[in-house]
Amino acid sequence: MKKISYTIGKALTSAYILYSCLKEPKSGYRLMQDARGLSIANWSSGSFYPTVDALVKGGMLSKGSGKGNRANNAYRTTKIGKEYLGRISQYFRKQELRIFFSALMEGRF
Repeated sequence: MKKISYTIGKALTSAYILYSCLKEPKSGYRLMQDARGLSIANWSSGSFYPTVDALVKGGMLSKGSGKGNRANNAYRTTKIGKEYLGRISQYFRKQELRIFFSALMEGRF
């Protein structure tokens, strides 16, 4: 179950970053602050930025073209990132059912 939790956590972090950068470019700092403000995450930069870097390398995020002082460090979701969001939402639907039925079988309800 530990590996599934790790995979889900990493996928959720990626999904949050991609979704947050859909409408407007955001800096990494702003992404972290927004997540903390919503009480959905308390990432350290050491765990957050490697995920951002992996999304950029994977072509799911582009870097640059933001506003203000952090313009060069702003990220925007690419077409590939939007497609990934669609796939990951399907993954979570399936995964939720697996987790639910596993919990039932283990008598956790």
